[in-house]
Amino acid sequence: GLDETLMAVQRYANRSAVDVEALLRQYVAQGIAASCGENKRKREQENEDKKAQAKGGLKKTSHFLAGSALVYDFELCGLLGSPPRVTNWRKALDAYVQEGDARPKYCTQRILCEDDLVVCMYDPYPKSKIHLLVLPKLKLCLPGDFRKLTKEHVPALRQLQSATIRIKERLRQSLGECDLQEGFHSIPSMAYMHVHIISLDFSGVRNKRHYLSFTTPFFIPIDKMVREIESSGNCHHLRPDQKSKVLSGPLVCCHCHTELKSVPKLKEHLATHDSQTIPTCAIDAGSTRS
Repeated sequence: GLDETLMAVQRYANRSAVDVEALLRQYVAQGIAASCGENKRKREQENEDKKAQAKGGLKKTSHFLAGSALVYDFELCGLLGSPPRVTNWRKALDAYVQEGDARPKYCTQRILCEDDLVVCMYDPYPKSKIHLLVLPKLKLCLPGDFRKLTKEHVPALRQLQSATIRIKERLRQSLGECDLQEGFHSIPSMAYMHVHIISLDFSGVRNKRHYLSFTTPFFIPIDKMVREIESSGNCHHLRPDQKSKVLSGPLVCCHCHTELKSVPKLKEHLATHDSQTIPTCAIDAGSTRS
């Protein structure tokens, strides 16, 4: 810096003008080299980011309040695969609502869109061709535990509901009138509050519990959740002791109520109801948590 340069000039004050000039040139050259090195590192990082984006690794987020159609990137879902493991997987969603540099790059890659209040991301373990999670940002102050919800949370829940509906509507602008449902798991596996937006093909389910968690009272539609909190101050969700019974029930088609004997038979049957032309998401690209 300038101070070091001046001190060096003072130390060498008894030297000739030629020596002092040479010293100054040396310091200037070092500064230029350091600046060039930093610029080079920035350029290299920019090039890496461009390469990743070309491969689908980086996805620019869009602002869904603008009203244009949202395009579900099936190819990107397959390229992303599973997210990195974290120490406490129940808190894995927390990183997605961080702002700026605090949000890890692997989270940014998985986000479809966001605004000041919510983040909408591709589910890392999709159970259907369309499977998104809508997360309220920290400023909405919504607890992950439904038992802690009160009437005071209704305005924030309304905002979360409104954002979720707008996302679903904008998806339909690009997908057509495909069947989508939005809501919560009564006993969520993740600690951070999140709303599922999921299509009813369930082509990604691996076992009975996966399917029944979306097609029984274990799944709470977001409008039902908001109404109950608004009217009574709490939501009548399942108790933990009821979970096993509900998730071990019969496999019944969510479209025509036909009972099937196994998950493969169920998926084969569900495919006959999937009349909408939805590209096949790379379900097998990532593992599925049980």
